[in-house]
Amino acid sequence: MSKVTKRSQAMSIFNSALITREAVGNRKFRQNVLVGIESKTNVNRQSAAAMYNFAKKSAVKNGLTDAFGRGEAKVAAVVIPEGRWQIIDKATNVVVGAAASRRKAQAAKAAGQVVRDSEKA
Repeated sequence: MSKVTKRSQAMSIFNSALITREAVGNRKFRQNVLVGIESKTNVNRQSAAAMYNFAKKSAVKNGLTDAFGRGEAKVAAVVIPEGRWQIIDKATNVVVGAAASRRKAQAAKAAGQVVRDSEKA
């Protein structure tokens, strides 16, 4: 006989509440399930949320429900100016090249040239 864990209790609470999700909506469904997990397993809100997330992923994986909730988070790309790091000739003080990173500018410079950040100039 296997031991009944808090996680397995949370999964059964989640799965039994699935029939009410469409009627009450996703937000209210989550609140109801969290309250049920907290009260029946005697855990705090953070632990209940972790158990809810695990139960949700398991239910989607096992085909009990479709994926719902927030979509995948989109991470904004870091915008680096293409010519931020300038390669400057020491003798004439003229820009002879540019690179997106200091490391690339250092690799591209020749003798008699220096690298400067165009945003600090």
